[in-house]
Amino acid sequence: MNAEPITPTFYFAVSWRKAAAIRRELNKRSIPRMITSLPSGEVAFLFPDLPVHLYVRVRQIFGMHGVPLSIVEPTPIVQE
Repeated sequence: MNAEPITPTFYFAVSWRKAAAIRRELNKRSIPRMITSLPSGEVAFLFPDLPVHLYVRVRQIFGMHGVPLSIVEPTPIVQE
């Protein structure tokens, strides 16, 4: 993955069980993202603004629309 910092604008929260398979799919398509764990015990995949064709692929991988981030603040996030 590219080590350049990204500014996340939306995210998907998934169980740890699903996270590895989703990560593999995103890697195949070289889609930029950050991954962090949530206090709820889930994994959050955070994405920057994406071109429509990439967002469609991401939506297909997750099977739903992403949740917009209304406040973008610096937070400790582990980036792949």
